[in-house]
Amino acid sequence: CRFSGLILTSVCCVCVCLLHACLLCVGPCRAAFPRFFYNPTNQSCSSFVYGGCESNRNNFLTLEECESSCSGVTGEMVSQQQRFSDSESRLSHLWSEVKVRFGAGSCQSFTYGGCKGNKNNYVDEESCMVTCSGKYCTCVCHCLVSPDPGPCRAAFPMFYYNPDSASCQSFIYGGCRGNENRYGSVEECMDHCSGDDKNKTKNIKTRLKKTRTGHKG
Repeated sequence: CRFSGLILTSVCCVCVCLLHACLLCVGPCRAAFPRFFYNPTNQSCSSFVYGGCESNRNNFLTLEECESSCSGVTGEMVSQQQRFSDSESRLSHLWSEVKVRFGAGSCQSFTYGGCKGNKNNYVDEESCMVTCSGKYCTCVCHCLVSPDPGPCRAAFPMFYYNPDSASCQSFIYGGCRGNENRYGSVEECMDHCSGDDKNKTKNIKTRLKKTRTGHKG
């Protein structure tokens, strides 16, 4: 434990796309791959059998990866039975449900136990807002998932963000599916995931200051 088990008050960014990643979908195919999913109702990771296609990002190879990506997300479970006639209406529904339940792009306080946890952990509101965009969180959505080359056989050189090393690294993308931790250049990758963009930092600090003082405009 970095903090020797001390109970600390921290701040986390409530993220729309992270929450979307924590919805259960086994997919329509008939394979049987053992995987883990996060259940926001009881805030725990459980095993399930993945069919092999058309799932979402709530699909983890290990229990540890699941807990690291989704720990602390709360809400009601949304299963594959809640389907809609087309992908656009389904996405629109999930998006609105997440925004209603959780509030997009907000930073909220929580009690940190002092060890493990994930990257969505900041010592104060300002640090949280600086790292996360004013509308949606980028740091914990796309940037914490493992790189996924997808099932296709092309060979596109791409980059993904590695939160363990806080750097962007190359990988080969097959050309279809995969996930959103995929960028065409190191610069684009770092801009989305590093939290070091000076203009974004300045703008968010200004907006946060105005919010605290009640100033509008």
